[in-house]
Amino acid sequence: INIDNSKILGYQSFAEPHDSFFESIKELKSYAMRTEDDRVLFATIARNVITRFSLEKNGDALRLFFPLNYSERNYVNRTLSHIPNVKDTHIVLLYSEQELCDLPNESEESVIAEIRTFKSKGYEVALELNDNDLTLSTSIYDSFDFFLIDVDVNLKLDNKSSQKSLYNFTGLVEKLLKYHRPIIAVDIPTWDSVELIYKLGIPLISSEAVSPADENVLPIPPKSITKMNVMKK
Repeated sequence: INIDNSKILGYQSFAEPHDSFFESIKELKSYAMRTEDDRVLFATIARNVITRFSLEKNGDALRLFFPLNYSERNYVNRTLSHIPNVKDTHIVLLYSEQELCDLPNESEESVIAEIRTFKSKGYEVALELNDNDLTLSTSIYDSFDFFLIDVDVNLKLDNKSSQKSLYNFTGLVEKLLKYHRPIIAVDIPTWDSVELIYKLGIPLISSEAVSPADENVLPIPPKSITKMNVMKK
């Protein structure tokens, strides 16, 4: 949500394993890769998440930020093209900066080419940052439409090094500003952190404190809107 105007930009999608000995979707995806079932798993998650969002969203401009493992990139075009109304669903493919950092340097050109292909198909692309240093090339960062900063990882305010953490966090934001892309602060743990992020000049936020995760596409609770309006005064 954009605190400045109280408008929802979009929703972050998530998936959780049920009735399974896997504790997280990350573990399940890792296992699926080893058993060569990752394509089926990706298709199952995509169909369920995107279809539900398409049916329940309240507004054609709303985006769905859809996490994408780098290993799943080759499944996107064929899988998503078979999902009903996908062309009318604003999907933002969400890459992990850490995954791209782990790739060989020569892979950067192919990553940029893939991102351009996704854009030509009508998708937007976003990059989630879990570190305060920008270690990839300028061309890579310039390819993305949005930057998501994981506040829970990047900004530690509950320990002795909180001042240094805040300094590094603001430094990261300043580095990203030169790309002139929307910066979204995500995984903000508390209302106090939401207010701090807003005071640092980032109005686009995503937080469980503001709106808890839910399997349905829900509006922002009225109490949260009231709190954000007070925050702006």
